[in-house]
Amino acid sequence: MVKTIAKDLKFGIRAADPKEGYLATWAKTQPEKGGKPKRRTRININVKKTAKGTLVTASCVIEEYIPPKKGKKALWMIMPSDNSCEATVLNAVGRRLEN
Repeated sequence: MVKTIAKDLKFGIRAADPKEGYLATWAKTQPEKGGKPKRRTRININVKKTAKGTLVTASCVIEEYIPPKKGKKALWMIMPSDNSCEATVLNAVGRRLEN
């Protein structure tokens, strides 16, 4: 799991507890592209043993940069996930497990 997140997806590991099956990353910022605003993403992963095997869940926290406006500070606003980030993470984990 750590190799997938750190090497394949290039996220810095912020916290990991193998006994609890938890991994969290630092935010990775994607620059503005083609008029799309700057975004940053953090990943949280949980791994649990079940009666049928192992359950891996991923959740991505996606924030969009809101530039400062007159008299206000810039801020990062949490955006709803379209689940493409989570799918990317789980697919990368699956590919590494197959090899």
